[in-house]
Amino acid sequence: MLLPCVKAELALGRTADARRRLEAAAEARPDDLPVRDALMRLYQAVGDRAALAPLIDASYADWNGGKV
Repeated sequence: MLLPCVKAELALGRTADARRRLEAAAEARPDDLPVRDALMRLYQAVGDRAALAPLIDASYADWNGGKV
């Protein structure tokens, strides 16, 4: 139910709320790839490259480690 809530918040222009929700979920479940993807897309959309970089690195590590 998390991702539909985030999509609704983004559609309503509540980017900060969506970001807080996704960051909390990603911290609680760092291996949840759909949450990580949504958070990476949000960071890209708002131009937060510093926050995006570690998630991209984690995704490459997962790919190279055979988790994806």
